[in-house]
Parts: sequence; structure tokens; C-alpha cells
Amino acid sequence: RSCICEFIGTFFLCVSVGLADIGGPVAIGLMLAVNVYAFGHISGANFNPAVSLALFFRGKLNLMAMIAYMITQIIAGFVGAAVSDGLINDGIISESGASYDFTAPVVGSAAKKDWALFVEILYTFVLVSCVLHTATTKAQADNHFYGGAIGMSVTSSAYLIGDISGCALNPAVGIGLPVIHDVADHCWIHVLGPVCYCFDFGSNFVRCSLSLSLSLSHTHTHTHKTVHGR
Repeated sequence: RSCICEFIGTFFLCVSVGLADIGGPVAIGLMLAVNVYAFGHISGANFNPAVSLALFFRGKLNLMAMIAYMITQIIAGFVGAAVSDGLINDGIISESGASYDFTAPVVGSAAKKDWALFVEILYTFVLVSCVLHTATTKAQADNHFYGGAIGMSVTSSAYLIGDISGCALNPAVGIGLPVIHDVADHCWIHVLGPVCYCFDFGSNFVRCSLSLSLSLSHTHTHTHKTVHGR
């Protein structure tokens, strides 16, 4: 059931990206928000292997669920890419007389690869931080704005870095769409960027958790000795 929800949400996200020449970044963000609200209570509405990896490190997703989600999301990315490509090139949209291009995340022709990778890492931080802080913390429990916030984080990022890196922030988007559109030369950036950030987040989270655990253990031991020393 959860994997079905992950497939649906990732599918519509990738279709929206593929049709971005029609709807633009706003349509992508709104579609993401709609599906987050629709499926968040069932699967957690990851729709992104990088988000699943971050939630795993956060302790909100177990290993088997993370692997199942990632496989589902990648498959949905290819299916969504194929559908949007078909709509643009072979379907109703092309027959209506309008001229639109199939959209896939690509590094801008004037952009350097190292800067493209940097902004993918940087704005994955924006997206993943938004997810973690609005949808996984006790302080924000039961809020009603998390879906809108997550959608807006993607929309604003697309406006800001779309011409630099293509703004995938999501390996499912960054693999499926470029491969289907045959522009996959730089898709490693759209995989490595989000994953690099999540591993950095994970290592820092584990390190902070261990430090806190050791600190609490030391405090508990000191208090125990103090009490018994009286």
C-alpha cells in the first residue's frame, strides 16, 4: 500500500516535470504538495530517494522500507518520464497545434559542472530540511502547512537554479527524465548531489546522536555517584 502511494506521487511529480514547459515550476510544486497531502498519512509521501535516505538516517524509516521506496520511486520516475514524453511528442498536446518541449533536468550550457553539483547539494538541503522540520518533528506535529511548504521549496528552487543544474534535487527525476529524453550525460550530478547531502546529513546526525547519548550517559553516571556519595 505504501509503495503504491510512493509510485503514484513520484509518477505525477515526474510527469509534471516533463510537462514543465506548459505548467512551469509552480505546477510542479503544486502537484507535489497535492500528493504530499494525499498520501502523507499512508507512506510518508517521500517521492524522492534522497528524502527516503534522509528519513532512514533520521530513524523515521527502516532499511527494508527505504530500499522498497527507492526502487518504487526510480521505476515511477521512468514511467512518468515516458508518459510526459509521449504526451509532448506523440499525444494530444502535439496534435493540438501548440508547440511545447519535453522538459528534463539538464545542466545549463553556460554552467560549470562543479557549480551545478554544488547547487544540487545546496538546494537538496533546502528541500530535505523542509521535509524533516515540517513533517517529522514533535514541535510541528499535526500542522497543516507541511505539504505547501515542501511544494514551495521545490518551486522556489526550480526558479533559482533551474538554469544552472536543471534542479532535480531527486534521483528519480534526475535519472528517469534525462534517460528517456536521451540527455543523460550529466545525470550523475542529479544523483550524486542529493545523495552526497543526505550522507553528510546522516553522518552528522549519527555523530550528534552519539555525542548526546554519551553526554547523557556521563551526566547520569555523575548524578548516580553524587547521590550515592552523600
